[in-house]
This record gives sequence, C-alpha cells and structure tokens, in this order.
Amino acid sequence: MVEQGDRAAVITTDRLVVRPWRLDETDRLFDIYRRAEVMRWLGAEPMQDRREAIEAIERMLTRLEADPRFGSWAVVARSNGVPVGGMSLKPLPEGEGEIEIAWQLHPDSWGKGFASEAARAVLERGFTDGLSEVWAVTYLDNDRSAAVCRRIGMQLLGITHRWYHKPFLMFWTGSRPGQEPSLRPDQPAPAGRAEA
Repeated sequence: MVEQGDRAAVITTDRLVVRPWRLDETDRLFDIYRRAEVMRWLGAEPMQDRREAIEAIERMLTRLEADPRFGSWAVVARSNGVPVGGMSLKPLPEGEGEIEIAWQLHPDSWGKGFASEAARAVLERGFTDGLSEVWAVTYLDNDRSAAVCRRIGMQLLGITHRWYHKPFLMFWTGSRPGQEPSLRPDQPAPAGRAEA
C-alpha cells in the first residue's frame, strides 16, 4: 500500500514501512554504514563519524524533496519502529536514465527476508510510477544480494562494467510480461551463476 506523505510516498508491507529517514534515526544509520561487512558490498569506506550519518540523511531528504519517486528510504520494522536498513531507487551513474534498486541492511536484520519484502514493494511502486524497467548490480561474490534479486523476480543477464566501471552481475526486471531488457551485458554470467 502506498500513501503520500509530506516528503515522499510511504510504502507499507506486512512487516515493514518504507519511508524517509528521520534525523532522530542518525545513530541507527551510522551503525549500519560504519560496518565493514555492510560497506564492502557498497564499494565505500565505512563511516568514521556520526556527523557523516547526519549529512547522509540530510542529502537523502533533499533528494526526495526534489523527486519523491527516486532516492533512499529507511526500511522500518512495523513490530518495533526500528530501521532494519535502507532501500534505494535511483538513476545509475553515468547512465542514460537507467534506474537501479539497491538495499543495505544492518547485520542484525540479515536472513529474515526484509530486503526481498521491501524491494518487491519498491519495485511495484516504481512500475506504478511509470518505470518500464529496473536494474540491480551486485559484486560477483555477493550471493545474498543475488538471491534477493532472484526472489523479487529479477533476471541475471550476465556481467557488466557499465555504470560502476568494474565487473558486476547485471540483474534486470521489466514492467510487462514478455518484455526484453533495453541493454545487454558485456559478457555472460560466470559458470554456475546463470541457474544459481
């Protein structure tokens, strides 16, 4: 279910609410982004200072105010109101309008199906908002994110160096049955990955 809020649409699922981050959640966001086991999959250095988390939330809120269809949101457990992580739907860097879905969860929330549940809802909203296709890229050895991509109906196309200029698995999904991707990978998926 999608509701319009002051800054951006809010999405609710059975167990989660996807909504803008709040500044009073700075400590939780910092606790996610300071962890090497999270940041290794994002290709960035862990945060070192809580001020970085405040600035990140302020940037996210500004982005959502500019265009509430795209940005980064908190994924919050309905049971206790604590963010389990974040979800993004945003243009890929140096692309031609291709939109990426991505997620980053706190390790205490891994393995509970939260990423798949939130990503399905965000994809649905993206298609309702008029997107025709959505992409995801994962490191070649990021088995958890590849599994999420498959669970939400994304197809592994192969390996791409597009967008981030290093090898990533390239996943895709379209808004219509029988639709074909608008882009092709640079090379096939590694052996054993196509069906994994």
